[in-house]
Amino acid sequence: MGLMNGFLNILTNKQRNSDCLLREYIFYKIVNYNKKLDKYLLQCINTKATFLVRLNDIISDEDILHRLHPIQACYVGIEYAISIKKNKPSVVYSDKMMGSYSYCRYGTFSLRHQDRKKNLCFVDLKTQNEFLMDPRDIALSEHFIIEFDAIQAFYIGLLAGFKMNTSTMLYKKRNNNPRLVLIKR
Repeated sequence: MGLMNGFLNILTNKQRNSDCLLREYIFYKIVNYNKKLDKYLLQCINTKATFLVRLNDIISDEDILHRLHPIQACYVGIEYAISIKKNKPSVVYSDKMMGSYSYCRYGTFSLRHQDRKKNLCFVDLKTQNEFLMDPRDIALSEHFIIEFDAIQAFYIGLLAGFKMNTSTMLYKKRNNNPRLVLIKR
């Protein structure tokens, strides 16, 4: 009887937490880029359903952007920064879009602020340690970027893309080892 009650408790807890678990899933992945159409092929995870979408459509649809993997969301941010530098975008990303998905679904890092040198301060939610890093270093380090939520990874990619476009020669000459600074309290 104890085993059966334990099993039923697990099932009922799963039903109660189903809404919480739904927001933890990554629903989309970028599969391909069609250069002729200037569209990305997105696939719904665990299905064969695919659809073509432009970069501006990904950015304007918060649900798609929020349900990408952090590495792919960072890539979208970098590509969006490059498109902004090349020409005027039809969709302007706003910092207010980050607020609607401000809860952290997964990962242990959360953005805090940006300093005047355009470095990002983020906090480790487990240890409460604050770190200061260049957004390019965060975006290019898989170890760091997967610990952020997708919307925050997009924002990091956006800032990294702006810095990469303006100072690519300086960045190539620089040492490519990421620099992590611990902020003492």
